[in-house]
Amino acid sequence: MQSRRDYEEKQLADLLATYQSEGIVVYGQIEGLPGTYAKILVKSDGTVKVEGITTISGSVDISDRWTRQLGQIDIERYLGSAIGVANPLHSQIVVSGAVVDPRSIRSLVSTDVVTAYGSQTQALLQRATTYDLLVAIRQAGSELSVSNPLFAGIVDVLGNRLPSMDVSTRPGYVDEIDRAARLLGVVYGSQGQQLLQRATTYDLIVQLRSAGIEIDPRSIRALVKTTDELYSVLRTDAGVAYDARQIRSLISTDVITAYGSQTQALLQRATTYDLIVQLRSGGVEIDPRSIRALVSSDVVTVYGSQTQALLQRATTYDSLVQLRHAGTEIDPRITTDVTKVVSPSYLAPTSLAAAGTATIVAAPGVGYKLRLKRLQVSVNATTRIDFLWGTSAFESYFLPANGSVVINKIGENFEGAENTALTLLSSAAATVTASASTETLAA
Repeated sequence: MQSRRDYEEKQLADLLATYQSEGIVVYGQIEGLPGTYAKILVKSDGTVKVEGITTISGSVDISDRWTRQLGQIDIERYLGSAIGVANPLHSQIVVSGAVVDPRSIRSLVSTDVVTAYGSQTQALLQRATTYDLLVAIRQAGSELSVSNPLFAGIVDVLGNRLPSMDVSTRPGYVDEIDRAARLLGVVYGSQGQQLLQRATTYDLIVQLRSAGIEIDPRSIRALVKTTDELYSVLRTDAGVAYDARQIRSLISTDVITAYGSQTQALLQRATTYDLIVQLRSGGVEIDPRSIRALVSSDVVTVYGSQTQALLQRATTYDSLVQLRHAGTEIDPRITTDVTKVVSPSYLAPTSLAAAGTATIVAAPGVGYKLRLKRLQVSVNATTRIDFLWGTSAFESYFLPANGSVVINKIGENFEGAENTALTLLSSAAATVTASASTETLAA
């Protein structure tokens, strides 16, 4: 039987299918023409189409009524009325098409019949008379029986079955019944020696020893105070023995002297029993009551990191700060221009083979680097000139025969790496000459 919920879900699905295939028709009233409406088609792809004008007499009821809802589930109402004791929201449990009363879920009783299945989806079997669970042991695909017994066979390392020791009718099998007349071996301990057994009572013989001497276990007895008393003497750090009975909880009349880290007794005021603590500074005792907020009349001396008092101008009370360089005082009002020395370098005409190199400015040494200001080169043959810091090229020029090039680096901080020479490389055989202006800087 189809429920109302199924019916409403079908109505909603039909509405969505119509919208996806054909769209939804909406009528909108035309402004200024009461009763005249335009037919508007809203498609699923978001487009809107006006298809014509029609006149609708009467009024359109847009109120929310349960009887007209097509798929909405209003959890506040059910069958048009508010949900409550008189109008409950129904829910059913269905198994194999049949409605199940949830009140019938209960604890099992002895009369209930439950079928249990194994991992192979087969029902487990039970003996009809005693209700035992039936379990079958199989060997070679057949249940064990008189004609199909389970025997334990003894085999050697090659897998060959050994002959029976006492059953001639079953060669290779051993009767597993434990019989003393048929015991086959000797039991050894961890030291490779046989464990011993008493001949008459068959008890396992165990011998107790201490320091290699046998001990009669019957001599283990309760200790006797008069003959077996143990003594323990308590002593102080100085080795002096004291009565252990004196260790007890302290009481108000006990006198104890407490010592500090310098092995001196801590002092106590005789009248109020306060612990006496003395504040000192520079070896001088300080009255702790004199610790107060500083006022304008207090004089405080401030020391720097070198344990020297910081100075102050007597008239204006400014803090005096002196600038120094290399141990010499500097007047901060005087700014001295730093004169930088530009050193010219010249490479006399030099014949180079193809891919030959020449040094224009030598490396300045460890801790220093070159800053390039100007560079010039001339060649007598067509070639390509590469300028390098050491072995790393930074510019290249293709020059014709008797060609020259001048490079201006003034205004740039064009520098090489520490202790790196300025060199050139000619791609073809040529005679080259060059000059350069550089500054030597700390790296």
